[in-house]
Amino acid sequence: MSALATFAPLAWRNLWRNPRRTVITLIVVSIGLWSVLFFNSFLTAWGESRKEGVLGLLIGQAQIHAPGYLDNPSIETLMAPPDPTLKAALADPRISAWAARLVLPGVVVSEYKTLP
Repeated sequence: MSALATFAPLAWRNLWRNPRRTVITLIVVSIGLWSVLFFNSFLTAWGESRKEGVLGLLIGQAQIHAPGYLDNPSIETLMAPPDPTLKAALADPRISAWAARLVLPGVVVSEYKTLP
């Protein structure tokens, strides 16, 4: 006789020896599992929303930089206007939109507050 065949009926009888305790335990475990699933879904959706908000607002999902720009992000590190090869690649139907952007650091100053 296997151990499972021996212990399964014993465990089942032990669970229902005190039915109130068993029901309370099942309810608490169910609430805990539901909470984990709910908050995991909530935080995943919130993270995706934040990611899309940032990507859509500032940089998009891809960036092309001039060689050396990330090492020295100054105005001297210019990128040449798009050549015909790049324009042809950007005309691919899988690319919905693209835009040239200029990002410069700056400081906003008022009489009350200075923002970087």
